[in-house]
Amino acid sequence: MQIESQPSVPQPFAQEKISQFCTLNADTPLSLNENIEKRIFQTYSYDLNRQIIATFKGDWQVGDPSCANRERAPSLEECINTFSTVLNGCDTDSIEQKYGGSKIVDCIDWTITVDSPSSPIPNPPRCKHL
Repeated sequence: MQIESQPSVPQPFAQEKISQFCTLNADTPLSLNENIEKRIFQTYSYDLNRQIIATFKGDWQVGDPSCANRERAPSLEECINTFSTVLNGCDTDSIEQKYGGSKIVDCIDWTITVDSPSSPIPNPPRCKHL
């Protein structure tokens, strides 16, 4: 699928939602331990006519043995900085429209997905050594 046919959101919209998401979820402990959250996420509607949504999530990394029996509570600054890197560093084809991305940092998989039920898209691109 060509990138032009994928759903996207304007960069300022996504940056604003990063701030909202991180303000709501900063300092939330994440871990694989039983009584602690494994994921923080929020979905925001962008274009109701085309049903475009942007989802922001932080998932505890399950595939890395060094992440077992640990927990972390990302700060507001870490959340905003990491998601901003994903937004502006993973998806560099456009500075105006953003399609999503993902990056693992210290046991947390930070992901932005832009989706629409009428236009399925592949998984977001992974950042390369940012």
